[in-house]
Formats: sequence, structure tokens, C-alpha cells
Amino acid sequence: MSRVQKIPCNTNNYNCWKKRDLRTIKGIVLHYTANDGDTAVNNGLYFQRETVYASAHYFIDRKGVIVKSVPYSNIAWAVETKGMSLKGLLKNDNTISIELCDFNKNRTISKKQKESLEWLIRYLQKRCVNATEIVRHYDICGKQCPKNLIDENKWKTFKEGLNI
Repeated sequence: MSRVQKIPCNTNNYNCWKKRDLRTIKGIVLHYTANDGDTAVNNGLYFQRETVYASAHYFIDRKGVIVKSVPYSNIAWAVETKGMSLKGLLKNDNTISIELCDFNKNRTISKKQKESLEWLIRYLQKRCVNATEIVRHYDICGKQCPKNLIDENKWKTFKEGLNI
């Protein structure tokens, strides 16, 4: 996993005291940071420094840089959004969250970002053999995330374009 930089998340931002059995992970959730020009490293450093009671396992930026923030054996606080109801069985306890950086408004995924996302999904699915679902944050609780993939046709095209 040498492609991945590790910037450990502040332990106040995720469930650091409980390890989970990797067989309980059912899905990989895609998010976006909604920030223009941000990077994986910027986000990793922010979540390391600040206490925000939220987190993601990984960040991927337009240059294809991957930052691991929360160990995937721990639970990130990423998908159960306050005030929103869960739509299905996926939740923080059984998902891995990936934040796409600088992927908002009219931006599409860059070639390097897409390649890193595909590599990371394949890597995670080898280790978490039951993580078969690739979903949006939107699919779990209705949050408009990633906003540029809320349209079902765009999401379908995006998923079909992933080489996984």
C-alpha cells in the first residue's frame, strides 16, 4: 500500500477504541469535500489537527494522491448524518468512506483521481471481502453528497465507468 500516505486522524473524530471484523464491512461510500482546490493532504492534516467529530477513512485528490486518515478496521463517523434517516442497512459500522477532493460543482473526476479510486476500491475489496456495494453518501441517508453525482443517470454512468 505504498501508494497511500498516512496522516492519522485525531482520535476524537472517529471510533478509535473499537476494532471491527473486516468481514462486517458491506460497502464503500463515496463522498466529496465540496471544496474547490483542496487536496488529500490538506484534508488529512485538517482532520488530524481539528476536533470536528466527523471523519473519513481515505481522501483522494485530483492528482491521484491518496491519504489514509482512519484505519479501515475502525469506524469513521461519515455516513450517519444528524437529522437524516438511514435508508437501508449501510451505516458507519459497516462501511468504508472515501472523500473525493476538489470534485464539486461542474468538475468531473480527473483521470488520476479515477485511477486511484479504482485501485483503492480493488485494494479494499480484497481485504474486506463482503464490501460489495459501492454507494454514494446520498444513498444511505439522502444527503446531497457527492452533489455532482446525485442525478441517477450521472451516477449510473460514473459507476459503469469505474474499472473495478
